[in-house]
Amino acid sequence: MISLHKQQYSKVFSLYKENGYFFPLIGAVLEGKQNGVVYCDKEHDANAFYVEHRFGFAQVFGAITDAFMCELFKYLFEEKKFLPQKIRLYDSCFSGESVDVTSFIEREPFISSATLSYRQRFFSTSLPLVGKNKFDIQPATLENMKDIEKCFSVTTRFWSNEEDFLRFANAMVLFENDKPASICYAAAVSNNFAEIDIMTLAEYQHQGYAKAVAISFMQACHDKKISPLWDCFTNNAGSMHLCKSLGFQAKSEPYQFLTINK
Repeated sequence: MISLHKQQYSKVFSLYKENGYFFPLIGAVLEGKQNGVVYCDKEHDANAFYVEHRFGFAQVFGAITDAFMCELFKYLFEEKKFLPQKIRLYDSCFSGESVDVTSFIEREPFISSATLSYRQRFFSTSLPLVGKNKFDIQPATLENMKDIEKCFSVTTRFWSNEEDFLRFANAMVLFENDKPASICYAAAVSNNFAEIDIMTLAEYQHQGYAKAVAISFMQACHDKKISPLWDCFTNNAGSMHLCKSLGFQAKSEPYQFLTINK
């Protein structure tokens, strides 16, 4: 595999937008909004690509060859050159590509370092109908940033710095007794799609906070003509129920998701 320079990412992004399954975390790397690395099969006229977000989310797309997959397998399982502590590999079979993540874990002796699970992607077509908001929900600002980071440690989990988080994440925070209790923000924004991430402190769970702050986030996205996306593990019953209660609809069947430990 050949590592691409960031100046070349824009051409790859144009190809990626045509991919059958678009993930904002992958698109954000290719747009240069968030950090990561991109590898391809050859220096000129590349056809196969592997994109890896700094946090570990990764995807393969393009005209995949056996030779490229062998090099990728070596990178992920033998050399383990990736910087994150784990790789979170999206399946690409749903988009008509020839990549099946299960082909990796069928190769002994590396099966012990990988875990296969299932996720599902949901889209929002309209804002949920809501009554009067009874919660104290505020956007993230410079003034409350320290409290947000202290409670959730999210401002630089995906974004490069706090400034980018404030500018692009559209973060909405629910306060209880003047302290952050729940947050909904975009882990990434790319191609006018926002990847939703929600966190609620343990002592405030099961009180409707996550739904309330998610609605405020969805409204903020709508005002900016950004479409929120919901992607979660299918065995996360709470997340699956919440997204459906907000009107999100599944675009397709669950897809395979491979977690590879360092």
